Formats: sequence, structure tokens, C-alpha cells
Amino acid sequence: MLDISASMNALYKTGVIQRAMERILGLAVTFDDDGRIDLLLFGTNAYQLPAVTLEEIEGYVERVILAQYKIREATNYAPPLRLILKHYASPQPTPAFVIFITDGANADRGATAVVIRAVQ
Repeated sequence: MLDISASMNALYKTGVIQRAMERILGLAVTFDDDGRIDLLLFGTNAYQLPAVTLEEIEGYVERVILAQYKIREATNYAPPLRLILKHYASPQPTPAFVIFITDGANADRGATAVVIRAVQ
């Protein structure tokens, strides 16, 4: 899960997020069953992105994220957590390893606490 709040802009523009995704993908393909990682962007809202594979990772941030999304939102954790809960809870709960990449605190602490309690 990648934060697209305004404070993250430099991390996207300088390639830090691209390099982090490459490292995470390298880890993920060793224990994931389909060789790809599901991606969500989160800011004020949450956005499901196309899954990433080793063949698609090069230039992904520039090609998919920066080309289609504005890195200027606030930071809310509840929207992406809801998407994760919905995706991995139906029809039966599926274990998921989730990594949040963010640089700051969230603005929706109460809503986040409610969703975290639902995940447990």
C-alpha cells in the first residue's frame, strides 16, 4: 500500500518509491502464490492498482502511478484497510501480508481504529 499524500511527492519523483517497490516485489515473489503483488494507493481515498509482476515492475511508478494519480491527497488509513478487509475476507478469510509505505500519521484515527478492530 502506497501513500499518495502531498508529503510523499519527492519520494515518488526521486525514484525512492520505485526502488522500494522493486525490493518488495523481490521478496513477494518468493512467498506469494502467483508471483505478483497487489497494490493499493491511499490518500484521502483508496485506489486499487493493477497487480505488479517482475515483467511489469520497470518504470511502474512513472507509467502507472504518476501518469494517472496526483500525489497531493491527505493521509487516511481507513479506506485502504476497508479494501483489504473486503478483498481478503470473501468468501473465506485469506492470510495477507500487508506493507504500508507512508511518511506520516493519518488524519482518520477514529475510523482507522474501527476498521482495525474489524480485521482482528
